[in-house]
Amino acid sequence: MSRRVLVVGQGSIGKRHARILQELGCSVAVVTGRTDLTEYPIYKSVRSAVAVFNPEYCVIASITSLHHKHLEELQKAGFTNTALVEKPIFDHLPVVETNYVFDIFVGYNLRFHPLTFRLKQELEGRHVYAAHVLTGQHLSTWRSERDHLRTYSAHSKQGGGVIRDLSHEYDLAAHLFGELALLSGVGRRVSSVTIDSEDVAAAIFSGQSCPIISVSTNYLDRTDRRCWVVITEDATFEADYVSGTFSTNGNIENLVVERDQSYRDMHRAAIGDKAGLCRLADGTALLALLEQFRLT
Repeated sequence: MSRRVLVVGQGSIGKRHARILQELGCSVAVVTGRTDLTEYPIYKSVRSAVAVFNPEYCVIASITSLHHKHLEELQKAGFTNTALVEKPIFDHLPVVETNYVFDIFVGYNLRFHPLTFRLKQELEGRHVYAAHVLTGQHLSTWRSERDHLRTYSAHSKQGGGVIRDLSHEYDLAAHLFGELALLSGVGRRVSSVTIDSEDVAAAIFSGQSCPIISVSTNYLDRTDRRCWVVITEDATFEADYVSGTFSTNGNIENLVVERDQSYRDMHRAAIGDKAGLCRLADGTALLALLEQFRLT
């Protein structure tokens, strides 16, 4: 899988992408203002990286508020290959849409998680009545090496807040149940865990194949959780993404889930046949939906 890959941003997620891509056999370079990195060639700008390194694949892992800027820089630099942007695609919808000359996908790696594949398989051909999602983790435990109040998650203008930060849940709902319609939703800042971004949110959607989908996310939970419960006409399924267990009518199975597997498979798809990835149009449509209740 030898490719020249450019990773823009070297925060925690940028470092992870760079490491995984290098492990996959790619030649990795990074765009960052940091000077303490020795693992990869460093470029100060997207333009210089494209001109000199000529990447075949680009991963944008900068803070959310910079995603649009970095995509525009790729366009202006003459990049024509494939880009994958960390979720969510933008911090807000751009006023003017750019007609990009390269393929863009959004990094919703949980689409490639073994539990997602299993759940999707079990739901095939079944009549789904309802789905309930609860996801939470205390923000102070996300990046243990940094003060959480100084991370982008704590700042609305940087693209923080649980609605955008934990948008995996909404993307998975659309991935499993088709196009979503918002029935009700609210996001609030109820504690001091952030500076001004919402730390708890709840929403109810309807999907093409599921009439009621409730999604609750937070930055406050002292117990890490990411749990899906899907009720069908003949079975209730529970997928626990923290414990790696899958339950069918209370019968629990332990799935072997390696920490980086979903990221590796996502990158293989992006470099390969593109199957299963979240496309730019789907990522922007999802963001438009989330904007409906993020601003309430």
